[in-house]
Amino acid sequence: MNTAIINHHFKLINDSLKYKTVRHYQAINEMPKGSILAEVVKVSVNRNFNYSKGATHLFYLKKGGKWQTTILTGLYPAQKGNIYFGDIIYYENRRKKKHLVIFIFNKDRTSLKVDVYLKCHPTKEALNRVLSKY
Repeated sequence: MNTAIINHHFKLINDSLKYKTVRHYQAINEMPKGSILAEVVKVSVNRNFNYSKGATHLFYLKKGGKWQTTILTGLYPAQKGNIYFGDIIYYENRRKKKHLVIFIFNKDRTSLKVDVYLKCHPTKEALNRVLSKY
């Protein structure tokens, strides 16, 4: 696959009983050049109040001090336990296109790595090849 990959690393910033179904993560380092994500992100359990069929979690961005109300993507479980995938929709020349996103949590979910494959929406076979590398 010949596409640009932007790597992001986040750490858990809330670990309290107040948030049972939501986890907030802060970028560990400066955001990579060309990043389409924010420095603070939120992963919440999908409670099925949306149209994300099969997504176990939802991914949000915090921009300008406020959480965006639009879901950036759903997290769909891969074959391995702490790996998920999703896609981010964008428009190019009025055509709907997608970026592939891979989410990798450590075992206790205190850190999150997000790899964004720009302008990439692979077939099911190609997606399985990408996921097998993780």
